Amino acid sequence: MKDVYAWIPWFDELCGKIAEGGESELARRAREVRWKVDGNDSPLLRYGDANIDPFSFLYTLATGCKHPEGRRRLCDSVGRVFGLATVMPVEVEEAFIFPMGVPMNALFHAQGEGDPSLLWHLLHSAREGADAVSAADFDAALAIGRVRFPKLTQTLFLINPSEFMPYDDGTRKLLVGTDPGANDWEGYRYAVGRFRDEFPGCGLHEVNLLAFLLSSEEISLGSAAYQISTNVRSDGVDRWDEFYEANAVWTGGPGSGVDWDTHAEGAQPARSYPLQTPVPGDLILVRYGGQGRGIGVVHRNGYREDLSEDERLDVIWVNRSAVEVGDFDRQKGFTRAYSITDAFFACNAYATTFRRLAALGYTGEPVGGGKVDGLSREAVLRAITEFDASGREGFLARYGYRRSRHLWIVHEGRRYDMKAVWAAAQVEPGTSPPVPMPKPNNSRHIVKPQIEKLGFTVEDSRRPVPPVPAVAPRNQILYGPPGTGKTWHTVDVALSIVEGGDSEHDFEHFEELRFDAHTGEGNIALVTFHQNFAYEDFVEGIRPVLDTGELRYELREGLFKRMASVAQERPSERFVLIIDEINRGNIARIFGELITLIEDSRRIGEAEETFATLPYSAETFGVPGNLYLVGTMNTADRSIQLLDAALRRRFVFLEMMPDPDHEGVGTVGEVDCRRLLRAINERIALLLDREHQIGHTYFLNLRSLEDLADVFRNRILPLLQEYFFDDWSKIRAVLGNNAFVSARSVDSSFPSPDLVDEGRKIYERLPHHDDRWRSAAEYRAIYRRANRSEADGDG
Repeated sequence: MKDVYAWIPWFDELCGKIAEGGESELARRAREVRWKVDGNDSPLLRYGDANIDPFSFLYTLATGCKHPEGRRRLCDSVGRVFGLATVMPVEVEEAFIFPMGVPMNALFHAQGEGDPSLLWHLLHSAREGADAVSAADFDAALAIGRVRFPKLTQTLFLINPSEFMPYDDGTRKLLVGTDPGANDWEGYRYAVGRFRDEFPGCGLHEVNLLAFLLSSEEISLGSAAYQISTNVRSDGVDRWDEFYEANAVWTGGPGSGVDWDTHAEGAQPARSYPLQTPVPGDLILVRYGGQGRGIGVVHRNGYREDLSEDERLDVIWVNRSAVEVGDFDRQKGFTRAYSITDAFFACNAYATTFRRLAALGYTGEPVGGGKVDGLSREAVLRAITEFDASGREGFLARYGYRRSRHLWIVHEGRRYDMKAVWAAAQVEPGTSPPVPMPKPNNSRHIVKPQIEKLGFTVEDSRRPVPPVPAVAPRNQILYGPPGTGKTWHTVDVALSIVEGGDSEHDFEHFEELRFDAHTGEGNIALVTFHQNFAYEDFVEGIRPVLDTGELRYELREGLFKRMASVAQERPSERFVLIIDEINRGNIARIFGELITLIEDSRRIGEAEETFATLPYSAETFGVPGNLYLVGTMNTADRSIQLLDAALRRRFVFLEMMPDPDHEGVGTVGEVDCRRLLRAINERIALLLDREHQIGHTYFLNLRSLEDLADVFRNRILPLLQEYFFDDWSKIRAVLGNNAFVSARSVDSSFPSPDLVDEGRKIYERLPHHDDRWRSAAEYRAIYRRANRSEADGDG
């Protein structure tokens, strides 16, 4: 991992050039940078030279480094324009783990309204160190429009990573349980102090890397710890400095007792050391004899790819304290750490870091006196014992949970439903469970690590998540007649996008992944368009708020903007916004100028990436490529003819038509519902069109003629009335002239027969409680094309 911090000297030299050159020189050079692949200007250049301040420049540069094409173009261009001697390794992905922010909000002013002189002063102070920065300057910078805490501290970190730390969603998670909730300079200094205390001896850039890898879920802390000696070749040389500089550990060579040439006679193969076993998130405890040197978290294990002397275990250092831990001279050079873990944990210099890692998910040591959220390992074992005694079905019935689909506690070779066992463990012995049992929210992300902290293995039988196929459309609409399962099918579509590959219809898991606009948690959101739905609901708008009796107005984000922002912050995840009844909304009014931004080629990171300035907040906004839109559209809706042409061009349309052969459509009381559905739809297509057919979901899982009668009386007949505008003669034809609709001629004694068209008939719908609704013969008449006479239909 020698390049993982390569950005630090590069940005340091760049900031030195900026500080030395001053305002006019920065403006001149900024206009020479090739910001866009098509030569278009960056928003940085749109508000005059005075507003090309160093913070806006650096943050704009960082946001442009999100994707390989952008970083190659920008870093090469900036290096050439500023004459940098330091070279950024643009082809090395791991060299670009630094704050990159959000491109749609990269400037440190609001459309030219800011304080450039303050920002220049803050640049010079920050380069000197945190002690040189005044609270007044820091807080004044926060007061600039469109400047928030994460953005300001991320840029300070780029300027001087040895003195400043990003204070954002990722790093704040490292302080779980002690987060000061900083909102000013004093609170920020305290937070930075906490980072230094929790990870003693480590640079803030190392702490930030750990935060990034944990928050992006590239690694998760495990339960295993390994020890390694810095006496790599058994020659008495302490190579800790080499370990630290390389951000890696290694062992091997003849002096270690390990021969890499396993074919040599009498060789002790390298695999006698468990070098291939550590996985990202495991701990490495580094020692020289009985002296502790530090603790690292595994980032990458090169030995798993190639068991050779040249490979390394890449680590992030989380503690660099040199203390006596015990006498371990007889230990092998690399082993799983048991007694050594206890010895490290017993040292005050390491205990603080162990406790912090435990709070972040490391399970190598008991947490909170052997309890997690108040539950002990014994309580879980008691629940497992009850599971065995009562049997699975009885246990699930008692604790009110659905059976597990993916997550299982594995104990002594047997699998147990994880959520049900967790619920049972919370019930005190000798008491009855509450009815209904409360369900744990988002169990995959909450219960699983808690169970593992208690020393249990949790098996996830869900297959590894493959990428979404390249042909999967980012914008798609499922369309078809009513009752064809469009909305139902969006569950499968959303899960397949978020988790990759084919997905079963797991509505419980779908609910676990529901997006929370307040917290930003979750990946799937659903909204229904209607005629009153507007841009202000979808993107952003000014909304009234009644506050302690006073009416005020606030700028509020809509669901689409909020989800796009979260998706931009979590690029390794996929997000799905389901838009039900998409054709019922006024597309031009709802999407506004953003209709262009949802095109594949216009998404953030694409060759033609496009941003728009939002009318209310004046923020620069773009749509990330990991946000998928899935719409549904009812072709029988009369508003289909008004579907916006712009929408048609930007979405892939997937037709869903009635399926009479669906496995859920069968025979009910001697009525063949498959033949019944075909007959009805054939007549509708002839009398009207194919888009107004009736979907198969109306006939799913019917158990009796009473069920069929309910469907016809309350759903199908009203739908036919809407289709044919209450033209009962056509409705009667669709139903095969059965008894559900009867007709009779106008009475000849009508006082003014000349006012009535010749052949005019009066139609009557069968009364609601008439037994003929439950007559199998009446339904068979529909698909047997019974030739009833008009007289037979007269009442």
